[in-house]
Amino acid sequence: AGLENDTSVIYTSDHGDNVGARGLWGKSTLYQEAVMGPMPWAKIMPTGGVDPDAGSIAKWFGAGIVACGMGSKLITDNAVTAGDWAGIEASVRQAVDAVATYRRG
Repeated sequence: AGLENDTSVIYTSDHGDNVGARGLWGKSTLYQEAVMGPMPWAKIMPTGGVDPDAGSIAKWFGAGIVACGMGSKLITDNAVTAGDWAGIEASVRQAVDAVATYRRG
């Protein structure tokens, strides 16, 4: 009754099973099949494990993510406590620049 256009199914796990892709069935891989197996239409957005540096960003975006969360790695408790707003701004700028560089190819 039209639910296919209004309903989102959220698949979550502490590791996901790769549904046999590449012969893998368990934990220990970062392959996007961990999500794409049961939900091939899904856009991928990890909210942890992505570091705010060019290598990590290239690895994750190269694996197929469309967005990511890395807030606690950009705005650390130590930087906030120290009032290091310039350092926070520099970290965020570096991450944004790394994403832009990766997307330009």
